Amino acid sequence: MTLVLFSLGVYTAATGSGLACQAQWPLCSDQLIPTLAINPDFIEWFHRVWAMVTGFLIVGVAGWTWLGSFDRRTKLAATLAVAILPLQITVGAITVTVGGLVPGGYTVSTHAAHLVVALCIFTLLALATIWGGGRGSPRLLR
Repeated sequence: MTLVLFSLGVYTAATGSGLACQAQWPLCSDQLIPTLAINPDFIEWFHRVWAMVTGFLIVGVAGWTWLGSFDRRTKLAATLAVAILPLQITVGAITVTVGGLVPGGYTVSTHAAHLVVALCIFTLLALATIWGGGRGSPRLLR
């Protein structure tokens, strides 16, 4: 889910669809659900919905590591992914809310910050997966 979200985010940015929702967040063009056609509004909306579902699953994975018999590093990696999730959501919201709402919102620096935080979350989840599978060796991580 996180890798697909990462790809959707890159596609959304590449098509310029982030601005399609008229600087509204969490709504898109004054609607909860835009027209279900492949257009910039739908691309941005779909990225947001996929991100929401993925966010809930990330929280669930962290909870699962704490309820299960996972080691400390697995719990730590999953918990850190959840801890930086609000930062990712905030930077994503800033990225698409321009037009005077947030000065400099749709810039290279905010896109870069959004990408870097996404990479951190993905890396932490990958580590939690490798370590939680009981096969986490330094060779496998390389």
